[in-house]
Amino acid sequence: MGSDRIVGSLGIYTKIDFENKEVVECHSTSSIFRGYSIFMKGKDPRDAHFITSRICGICGDNHCTCSVYAQNMAYGVQPPHLAEWIMNLGEAAEYMFDHNIFQENLVGVDYCEKMVSETNPGVLAKAENTEAPHAGAHGYRTIADIMRALNPFTGDFYREALVVSRLTREMFCLMEGRHVHPSTLYPEVG
Repeated sequence: MGSDRIVGSLGIYTKIDFENKEVVECHSTSSIFRGYSIFMKGKDPRDAHFITSRICGICGDNHCTCSVYAQNMAYGVQPPHLAEWIMNLGEAAEYMFDHNIFQENLVGVDYCEKMVSETNPGVLAKAENTEAPHAGAHGYRTIADIMRALNPFTGDFYREALVVSRLTREMFCLMEGRHVHPSTLYPEVG
């Protein structure tokens, strides 16, 4: 059974039958109960996007946007084209931010040189002698070189991820006012 961490409190556990190319078991776990579906009971639906954006401190926009779309569908309204463009551009910036943070800052730490040297030094020794595929394209000669690039605060990938996260936050704020709780998204109610 393997696991992957999405955020500190949320994980996905899977058991895969590789021979038959089949997922045998898959479930998620979380050590935190957020209870937003309970919070929403009895609330004015027009407040849903403000409340749901608080679900996550990283991707609150996704919850807000889904809430706005759900309200628009429930009210039977179609937002103006410019509103769709703004939401799509905001979501594009959010997508880049989320994947960048997840890949380089949340998951990359598990595979960085520092972590592996402390937990599996034999793996690092093997990585030092394993050529990286496509080294000519990315400039990292060995797998260990890639692992060093993932080191927190000093690694090239890690530092670049911090720059990309700032740029995507700025992109997002141009469209939706602020991150992480958008101030310009509203359902199109009459």
